[in-house]
Amino acid sequence: MPCLWDKKTHTIVNNESSEIIRMFYTAFDDFLDPHLREANKDEAGLYPAHLRSEIDSMNEWVYNTINNGVYKCGFAASQEAYDSNIYPMFKSLDRLEAHLGDAAHQPYLFGEHITEADVRLYTTLARFDVAYYTIFQCNLKMIRHDYPRLHRWLRTLYWDTSDKTNNGAFKNTTFFEVYKYGYLRAKGRQTHGGEDVGWTVVIPRGPVPDMMPLEEDEDGDDKTNGATTGMSSLGVLDGKDGVARGNGERYQEETGSAEANPANMVAHGDENKKWYKAAKKAEKKSGVPNIHLAQA
Repeated sequence: MPCLWDKKTHTIVNNESSEIIRMFYTAFDDFLDPHLREANKDEAGLYPAHLRSEIDSMNEWVYNTINNGVYKCGFAASQEAYDSNIYPMFKSLDRLEAHLGDAAHQPYLFGEHITEADVRLYTTLARFDVAYYTIFQCNLKMIRHDYPRLHRWLRTLYWDTSDKTNNGAFKNTTFFEVYKYGYLRAKGRQTHGGEDVGWTVVIPRGPVPDMMPLEEDEDGDDKTNGATTGMSSLGVLDGKDGVARGNGERYQEETGSAEANPANMVAHGDENKKWYKAAKKAEKKSGVPNIHLAQA
């Protein structure tokens, strides 16, 4: 839950993310260099005057069907509730995919500059394949396999560590293991009557990698630990006997060792590793439900 906290008065100022975003545009200008202030960015701002109506319109349906839609599906208590939200969600994802098909809507949702609409959509799509697809049963399609434009948009934001993203604001605030663990705990509480103890959390290892690379090879396929977009990293036909083998099995057959094969390594960033160690330490100290993470 986002929370803007006043340290002097020890008071919550606001806990609604969409309102906090707008506050940040001007509330702390006194602490920023003039060129960093939203008011001085003109068309390059997050909420430029000439796009405000379009951004507001997109925010409304994206929030209702996607940002909030994943929760409506994930916590649905009946088949009817789930069905009434799963289809509108993917209809909106289809709509976004078509939106990005317009040259004026590339590389970001409204052209050459990142806007508030990109920020608000990113937070959900960064979690989609690794958490919502499995844990919240939002599994009609995956971003990485079924939405090439959205997938490109997502990776463009994630991997950019230039000044355009304030040296990697998207990547540096994305924690895949935290998402998996947090949503599994939330689903567990729902299943166990709100109880936080007495049950375990088993975290899924896939998909691998958490976020595919942005670079493409000469054939136009994304390079992902030896696998290409649309090809499962779990196994492919090896061309010899037609038997599907996992990447580790193939590597072991060819070299006699699977230890150095990148496909066998779980893709965790340094921040995720730090979080994992901290979570295990907190678990041991407080006696909260065990986190079962199979070691690679």
